[in-house]
Amino acid sequence: SDARMVVLNNTKSENAAAFTGNWDVDALTKFSKTYTRSRIENFKVTIASEIFQEDEPFVLLFADPTQFPDSKEVLGEVSKSIDSSARLVTIPLGDKSAEGLATTMLVQSNEKVALRIALGRAKWGYSKEVDSSRTVYTAEEIVNFYTQWTKGEANKIYKSQEIPATNDGPVTVVVGNTFNEIVLESDKDVFVEFYAPWCGHCKKL
Repeated sequence: SDARMVVLNNTKSENAAAFTGNWDVDALTKFSKTYTRSRIENFKVTIASEIFQEDEPFVLLFADPTQFPDSKEVLGEVSKSIDSSARLVTIPLGDKSAEGLATTMLVQSNEKVALRIALGRAKWGYSKEVDSSRTVYTAEEIVNFYTQWTKGEANKIYKSQEIPATNDGPVTVVVGNTFNEIVLESDKDVFVEFYAPWCGHCKKL
């Protein structure tokens, strides 16, 4: 039998972790990175680039520190209930250095708190609708959201114009947030024209 064993005892975690993967450099490197860093991270500029480069999920909690001062403690509770591959990050809304990430993650200007999961360039939101009155998330809500994501049931979000209030004309208007429903999930053949908003000729169809 194979007598090799690697165990990491992270002083930032209560438990030691034993390596159970394949014995190759990539697997050992990923194991080391996962278990030697803190489960809960405060935002820093380098995280923004890491999100799009790594093959592990990020749970991003954008929060107004004045209205959700214990956001990091809440993520601490979350970390006890989800798998260790997920990186949990608190991001202060209003921080100039985090504005680019907030924009990329489609956080709206009227949101006081926002919850996202990112994996590569794909992103998921807690809800399709913006609740501008919400100021906090509970640990239970975040865990449930992550569980939905692992099952493929979370709301994938896209950069999108507003959904039209009415859409009963001879030509259906499709925006980012309705593309799957109207085009990909339709039981009819769909002809789609993609055009630039400033192109008057294109709009005439």
